[in-house]
Amino acid sequence: MAARRYLQLDDRAWLHHLYVEEQRSYRSIAAIVGCTPSAARSALRVYGIPTRAISPGTRRPIRATVRDPVLAARLGMVAGKEVIA
Repeated sequence: MAARRYLQLDDRAWLHHLYVEEQRSYRSIAAIVGCTPSAARSALRVYGIPTRAISPGTRRPIRATVRDPVLAARLGMVAGKEVIA
């Protein structure tokens, strides 16, 4: 693998230990290394470490506000009121 700024991401055994054995998220690995979550996830993929799906409990809620009253009525919403899904 090419040299990188974050040397820990070049260590397959370390990544495997944290992600698979300790069940840490790629976001927590990124926080440890000091890189972006996408860089940590990319390193997992490079080494063939299968990534887990995001569990429903960790997903951020979707917030939507429809200002057009006609569209809001079609969607069963109230115009100008935020809906959290």
